[in-house]
Amino acid sequence: METKQKTSLKFKQSFLHILSHQLRTPAYSIRDALNILSFHKELPISLKKIVSIAKRKCNQMTLLLENLLKITDSKIESMSNKKHKSVFLDDLINKVIKNNLTEAKKRGISIEIDFSKGRLKCYLNSNKELLEQILQNLISNSIQYGKRDSKVTVKIMLSKKLLEILIKDKGPGIPLQEQPLMFTPFYRTSNSKQVNPFGTGLGLTIAKLFTEKLGGKIGVESKKNKGSNFWVKLPLVKNGENKLYIRGGGKIE
Repeated sequence: METKQKTSLKFKQSFLHILSHQLRTPAYSIRDALNILSFHKELPISLKKIVSIAKRKCNQMTLLLENLLKITDSKIESMSNKKHKSVFLDDLINKVIKNNLTEAKKRGISIEIDFSKGRLKCYLNSNKELLEQILQNLISNSIQYGKRDSKVTVKIMLSKKLLEILIKDKGPGIPLQEQPLMFTPFYRTSNSKQVNPFGTGLGLTIAKLFTEKLGGKIGVESKKNKGSNFWVKLPLVKNGENKLYIRGGGKIE
């Protein structure tokens, strides 16, 4: 029975992945056409408003398709078990922060980085793109839903057995009864719908999926009007060369 369920799940994931992939090309073509049309100088104001709405909806659709492709990608499993080169965690985090600076400045949000032990270097038994995507989703989420003119803090703690990532924001907080549902596909809290009505509800789901592929855990602690703390814990192991590795697979005890 369990085998049939797994087969059925794989079929559904494969179908959804193929469908999303096939829809992505025409969606991008429509988006590009709308972008060109929006810059047409002779376009009447009434039509500009319609084009603007269509662009927003199209961007929402392309974001949804990209997220669905990430969730249903069968290559993620092999990515999480592949050995890669060393990575400086501060470099990786600075790269993600740089990618989000424009949006942060729009909202008047400053980003503070807290490294407990200076430069942090470890090795990956996985593709660093998984870790980068986890950071991207959590940091962009905190910027998007954080209070305007506030601060987002990214804290990294590295021990002999654990890599801990903590991302704090000063947002409205998440109602206690909704916190267990935060990583459920397509789920959006009542607060998030007010701040960003066009979100897909898949960003945190992807972060959870990739964290688990790296053998880790992810969670959130939040209080109303006091912001949210999203945390990721990834287990580390030492190899024969005495190097710290983030192990793909495995679990935190």
